[in-house]
Amino acid sequence: MRFLIDNALSPQLAAKLAAMGHDAIHVREIGIASSSDEVILLRRRTDRRPARQAAIILANLSNLADSLQRGCIAVIEESRVRVRLLPIAD
Repeated sequence: MRFLIDNALSPQLAAKLAAMGHDAIHVREIGIASSSDEVILLRRRTDRRPARQAAIILANLSNLADSLQRGCIAVIEESRVRVRLLPIAD
């Protein structure tokens, strides 16, 4: 799986995902850290430590793989996972 880790998250998250065999890079590594985002979604309830974030992502990745390949927004929290396929329409 390929991950582009946003500026709101630690570069250590990209390193941990890469160490687990995924293609992961932080926006700082490719010079787009100051680029604007159309949508920013950050959940405060999720543990902010990069090792825990990587564990949560990897624990849910197999269940999300098909949706991610089709294009979705996945919100992973400690107690639930939500998936919205793109494009999101009213």
